[in-house]
Amino acid sequence: MTPAEHEIERKFLVPPGWTAPAVPGLGAWTEPRRHDLRAEYLDTPGYDLARAGWSLRRRTGGDDAGWHLKRPVAADVRREEWRPEAPELPADFRAAVDELAGPRPLVPVAVLVTARVERDLVSDARVRAHLAEDAVTAVVGGEVASWHEVETELAPGEPPDTLDALEAALLAGGATRAPHGSKVARALADAVARPRPAPGRDTPAGEVLLGYAAKQVGALQSLAAGVRSDAPDAVHKTRVACRRLRGLLRTFGPLFEPQRTDPLAEELQWFGEIAGGPRDAEVLKEHLLEALAALDPGTVHGPVAERLVADLDRLHADAHDRLVAVMAGERYRALHRSLAALLTDPPLGAAGLRPARLAFPGLFARAVERVGERHARALRKPAELERWHQVRKAAKAARYSAEVLADVYGDAARDHAALFEAVTEALGEVQDTVVAHDTLGHLEAAAVARGEPTLTYRVLQQRQLDRRAAALRAGRAALDVALAADRAWLS
Repeated sequence: MTPAEHEIERKFLVPPGWTAPAVPGLGAWTEPRRHDLRAEYLDTPGYDLARAGWSLRRRTGGDDAGWHLKRPVAADVRREEWRPEAPELPADFRAAVDELAGPRPLVPVAVLVTARVERDLVSDARVRAHLAEDAVTAVVGGEVASWHEVETELAPGEPPDTLDALEAALLAGGATRAPHGSKVARALADAVARPRPAPGRDTPAGEVLLGYAAKQVGALQSLAAGVRSDAPDAVHKTRVACRRLRGLLRTFGPLFEPQRTDPLAEELQWFGEIAGGPRDAEVLKEHLLEALAALDPGTVHGPVAERLVADLDRLHADAHDRLVAVMAGERYRALHRSLAALLTDPPLGAAGLRPARLAFPGLFARAVERVGERHARALRKPAELERWHQVRKAAKAARYSAEVLADVYGDAARDHAALFEAVTEALGEVQDTVVAHDTLGHLEAAAVARGEPTLTYRVLQQRQLDRRAAALRAGRAALDVALAADRAWLS
């Protein structure tokens, strides 16, 4: 099969046992060829591709195994693109469907198993058309449907009149024109027609959670190509999506089946930490160069900027190489299969079926209480920075939880998320100064070994301590505001 071509075809329904009629005015049928085909179709959870008449599948069996992307061009005409078999969706196919899918995830929505009998219509040693008699079994959301159909496709260069004449012969032979334009369109017809109301307080809590999860899974998928190429902000947004998903599974864990979600949360932590490597080096470089630029030129001695750039660029490159290598591995692909299953086969417990207004308030309140508990612990020994780091992690979980609730509670939840975001930003700056101070210490030791001046590194270290004190004051003030905020909007 060529990488891209236009297919001109029509579909017909036929009863079991139907046989292709003779078409003496058009040519003769060749001997049948038999294929067992299996195709898994991908779409967004809202079926954006199917609604537009597109289809995206991974097929095994037959002469064209691999990835297929089809989109309508005109009546009976579709553009079909093909890529060879690969374990992951080709990046150019993902980019092509972005006009419909946007940042939404692509997940398996249907499996079609087809027993095909294929013939060619030949006249004067020239193939004029193809005929496929298909016994189809479709599985959508656990529901199974079966039917028989025939599709006819013109050979390249054949005039449309041939298809009209062939249709007349098939109709005379007992076929009827199919109301659907593709197999997957028929398989998904009921799912596409099902109403999808906006979430509200009476919406099942699990449904709200899955809507939020879908946004994060979509971000991970759509950013993957940019992560591999080290596009600006792609790694950062990827790590944030991992954190949001982990926060969802942890904070709202009582609504899920832990035997499935606990391992997924661990895998998200694994990948998020690897994605953090290049991002941390990038942020550290920006931070230290900015601090260096703010110094009086008279305090800068030696090749400080050059050393900073060289060391941190090397650290970034090594971390990014590792990230790309991980993304080529089976563990990463298994993570994405698990994320797709989170959306298509949700691991919700019975509590996840409760209305949002009943399920969410207690869980969110507990997330905020954890922040308060860690805050109280940090206040007992405020010089121990690890305690503030734990406060920050709890505040981040509360922030992401409030984001989840925003789909139900609107601006009140978004305002609450912003309060905890102020906490995480300030305490995140505290953590940044810890890493920067340590890095400067290593650079100072390397400068000593090279016989280079070290004064600038010590000045920069002191600036980190000053910045840390200011950031900690800001974080504590933000905590006081966030923990005192009224949560009456939850009632």
